[in-house]
Amino acid sequence: MKTMKKVLSLLLAIAMIAVLTACGGKGTGNGNNGGGKDTEEAVSVTEPITIEFWHTLSGDSASMIDELINTFNETNEYGITVKGTYQGGYYDVLSKVTASYGTDTAPAICVLGAGGIEEVADAGALTDFSAYVERDNYDLENIPKSLRYYMEHEDGRVIEFPFLVSTAVIYYNKSLMQEAPTTLEDWVDKAKAIHAADASVYGMAMQLDTGYIQRPILKSLGAPGLTSTDGNSPATLDDGSLKKYMTDWKSWIDEGFCVGLKVTDTTSQMNSQFTQGKLASTITSSAAIITTYEKLAQEGGFELGVAPAVGYGGKHAAIGGGGLCVLDTVTAQEKAASWEFIKYLLSDEAQIKLHKASGYIPCTYSAREVEELKTYWEEHPGCKVAAEQLEYATYNEWSPYLSEWRTQVGNCFTAVLVDGSMSPDEAISYLEGQASVIFP
Repeated sequence: MKTMKKVLSLLLAIAMIAVLTACGGKGTGNGNNGGGKDTEEAVSVTEPITIEFWHTLSGDSASMIDELINTFNETNEYGITVKGTYQGGYYDVLSKVTASYGTDTAPAICVLGAGGIEEVADAGALTDFSAYVERDNYDLENIPKSLRYYMEHEDGRVIEFPFLVSTAVIYYNKSLMQEAPTTLEDWVDKAKAIHAADASVYGMAMQLDTGYIQRPILKSLGAPGLTSTDGNSPATLDDGSLKKYMTDWKSWIDEGFCVGLKVTDTTSQMNSQFTQGKLASTITSSAAIITTYEKLAQEGGFELGVAPAVGYGGKHAAIGGGGLCVLDTVTAQEKAASWEFIKYLLSDEAQIKLHKASGYIPCTYSAREVEELKTYWEEHPGCKVAAEQLEYATYNEWSPYLSEWRTQVGNCFTAVLVDGSMSPDEAISYLEGQASVIFP
């Protein structure tokens, strides 16, 4: 029997709504019958109200989101109080949302990542803000088209708002790599040359994040992504793209110019090597520009370069991060309050403050026209590189099977590249078996 473990758990939670409502739990108070597919009338907040917001921000980013929440609570005209709670990473939030759905402990707003958005939306558990967008003449064109992929995926229903946005970029030591790579092949050639000149220096490194770092590289070989365009099947097995990339990456490690992956603490190892001038370049999230890589370069005493991500034959970038979603169990008043809070979080002021504290890219064009941001990008040009990639970068293809499939693909990369327990051919054979279980 075909399985879909994560979606099944959410569907079971949704099936309990009627029982939970009868027992005093939250119900679908917004009037969205059948899982939120009907468009409802936009309403206004009429009295003070408190809403729960679950997010994934920690460290300096958590301090900034707390500041933004406090500012909103003190300045909004409706008496809305937002209670923000850090709930871990994207998988943690998805798991907790699934477990709490339909109960009094569920949040109004949550930050969901790729995979989680599809699972919750396909289960009919997200509310539609189309009526609010229309009522307030909210300009969706102010958000880059690439960032509206999840937002408007379901026949134009507005079910998600981009919030914590990043793109993958290449960080490089300009003392070791004088020019930015333009293709994956060019990056490999530059890395080989650096290692050949000094065998103690690695030319390149790649983080393992299959839905973020690896997906656009696979896409550059012709695959739609990790899944097919319709999301109902894998997209990297039959065309040979996954096998080629695995084989190539393994050969780069074996030849010695690419850092090998470790079972634990690979990121710390790469960061240490980068600071010491023992690693010329690496690819990872743009959210690390200010918080990590500018500091590493300063400690190492070299100039940092930030270049667009590349795949085979050219530039191929991925969009990562999480979006703001509102569960369909909220009441009409909670939904109206959530809308006011979402508009505030997407305001130029809030977006710029969060960007400077966290590295996440502003989600609107209007923020880029603010002098404060222009000045900041002159001082930190890598942030502008990350933002400009949004014009051609892509999210993962919409698929409720993405989370489980991405995990299996990641496990195979680990088996091939870390412990050698699988060859690329064995990994493909294993994934073919897993695909028959995961996909319908």
